[in-house]
Amino acid sequence: MIEIKSIHSNDAKSRRVLGPYLRHLACIGMSIGMQYALLLESSYASELKPQSEGFWRHDGGTKADKRTTIQSKTPSKTGNDGLQKSEETDFEEYLNLNEQEYRQVFRQATQQVASQIRKLWRRPELSNQDQWVSYQANYSIRRTVDFAANEIRITTLESNLEFQRAMRGFIKHQLMDVIGTSLRSATSSDPVLRIVRRNLKLSEPSGPETEELVLSELFLQANPSKEQVARQAEQLFKRAYIRFRQQLAASDSKKGPLLENKVTYVVPLPKDRIARKARQYSPIIHQYSERMNVPADILFAIIHTESYFNPIARSYVPAFGLMQIVPATAGRDATRHLYKRQKILSPSYLFNPEKNVEIGSAYLNLIHFHYLKAIKKPLSRLYCTIAAYNTGTSNVAKAFISKASMDLAAIEINKLTDEQVLRKLISNLPQQETRDYLKKVMQRKRLYPSV
Repeated sequence: MIEIKSIHSNDAKSRRVLGPYLRHLACIGMSIGMQYALLLESSYASELKPQSEGFWRHDGGTKADKRTTIQSKTPSKTGNDGLQKSEETDFEEYLNLNEQEYRQVFRQATQQVASQIRKLWRRPELSNQDQWVSYQANYSIRRTVDFAANEIRITTLESNLEFQRAMRGFIKHQLMDVIGTSLRSATSSDPVLRIVRRNLKLSEPSGPETEELVLSELFLQANPSKEQVARQAEQLFKRAYIRFRQQLAASDSKKGPLLENKVTYVVPLPKDRIARKARQYSPIIHQYSERMNVPADILFAIIHTESYFNPIARSYVPAFGLMQIVPATAGRDATRHLYKRQKILSPSYLFNPEKNVEIGSAYLNLIHFHYLKAIKKPLSRLYCTIAAYNTGTSNVAKAFISKASMDLAAIEINKLTDEQVLRKLISNLPQQETRDYLKKVMQRKRLYPSV
């Protein structure tokens, strides 16, 4: 691998703060970067104890009962307090959908698209929780927004483009296209989601909320002009560098070995990107924090851990959106909890940032105040709630007893101190992914004390 970092050396303008409105965001971004690097070095359970309990407290009696109450809503066609007309369509489209059919259609669509990509690329890449991946020119150009690595990668097969001659124009055009893409455009053009919509006869995503840009945090305006998008692309381009890579693809007995020549343009995103996005979603998060009785710092930390604030995140499960809602489990339970109507929600519904946070925070409320209500200590219940959001209550119970019974596990949990509960979870949860998840959320909640 050869890296050339000489497209531009002066990137001072691209790093400056975009006006006084975002000065405090730069400080938050620097704080996130510094704190996160330090926090990840620590693996001691005692250091994960949150600075405060938030407002999840086990008061018992009337006070606790009031906190568990969520005003039930039913989908309506008008008004800000109900589902908008387009959102109601998404809600109703899944009335008669079988859970198994949902998973099967999504899995088959993923395999079908991966098979097409594999004809050109040694390893097919598709969108996931951390990355938004799109292709152009019959899959010969791949654009990856890596939210975890905080960079955009534009990769092309050398034989399909005279990249040396057209490098500047090519990358600027691709950057403009990527950073100017709306949620609607990104999800409508996604080949996997397109197949899912066709097979399940779902409508295209619509509504004003879908016009939000995937990378809206790069702009001061909600709807930037083409000129503003071009200027931002120019600033990002100043920090870009090229990565050449030549790889030998897997041998095929019929076709022989295939030589894959790739050129990747790496474009770093602003270091405070996550802080900007967190600030952008702050009103939504605080709204549902108050309504669902979930601490805002926990919501921020879960979104950070689940999707890095990628509104169109999706996983193989499948799970969708900011809080990675699994329609057949969390989505189904949360809709019953919220609307008294158990539904399996569509991807387009869950790609709506506000609706995703509403469903995710409702599910947290359900876990904390209903599924885990037998756990008396607030911090102990908080730790178990976070773990259960990732893996389910049955697996949380198995961290304390041999059976998948939360009622029996609660008896043992109530005998332990908060620190002992946390240590048990980190040591005994069945899946390493959940152990790491709990640590990350507790670490990252410290990054959002006042966002």
